[in-house]
Amino acid sequence: MATVTVDPNTGIYTFTGPGFYAKLASNTNRIIEDIGYISTTARIRSKQPFVTNEVALETTFGGKLPAFLFTLHQAGVELANPDIQHDLDGAIQEAGLDFVLDQTGYNDGEYDFVEALDFCVLTGRKDYPYLRKHMKLPENEDENEPSGFKITDRPELQEVPNGAEDLFLNTIKHLGLSGIIARMYAREAMTWEEYIECATHFWSGNIARLMTELGRLQFILPKLLRPPLTQEKKGQVLSIAAL
Repeated sequence: MATVTVDPNTGIYTFTGPGFYAKLASNTNRIIEDIGYISTTARIRSKQPFVTNEVALETTFGGKLPAFLFTLHQAGVELANPDIQHDLDGAIQEAGLDFVLDQTGYNDGEYDFVEALDFCVLTGRKDYPYLRKHMKLPENEDENEPSGFKITDRPELQEVPNGAEDLFLNTIKHLGLSGIIARMYAREAMTWEEYIECATHFWSGNIARLMTELGRLQFILPKLLRPPLTQEKKGQVLSIAAL
């Protein structure tokens, strides 16, 4: 269980895994200095504060990554700094938290738990201040409901108005969330042109990862009732390997 404590005598913060963490520049500067995932009960100590995925939210969102992203947003952390690029995907790969494709089929990873609407709202692409009413949070507890919560389904992405400040692509690039772009495209949260832009940014010359991402897309598109990739689009992705 990920926790953050602070020693009142020294002011030293201690992050204890397992879980995602973001070390901030200071209490007043909400820029991310370091970000990653610890899969053991190891500890990181720092004079700077940490933000981590709240355990209660993991159940609400069904995964650690969406809980972490929501917590970062709630903490007012800078999510789209174009001058700094992190590699959160590298931590996800190293910890074995991405999807697995084997003889049993496609097994969901942390990216698959991220709701497209939630990510669009957190990054300003969509304007929707009612996310909390769709979550199993204390304010939605209702003893008259079978689940113990009175919650409603999220609206379709296309039903929600666009936001005034779109930091969607910059957030993906800043945090290094490369594995999320297939899900965002499959959920119609990003255009094909934006997908190619991000794929080029992250995987130019990396044929192995491009093949993995093609595999991801070809499995999740039909799961979400989207048309399969055309040969032209497959060729566009593979051509990035030559850049």
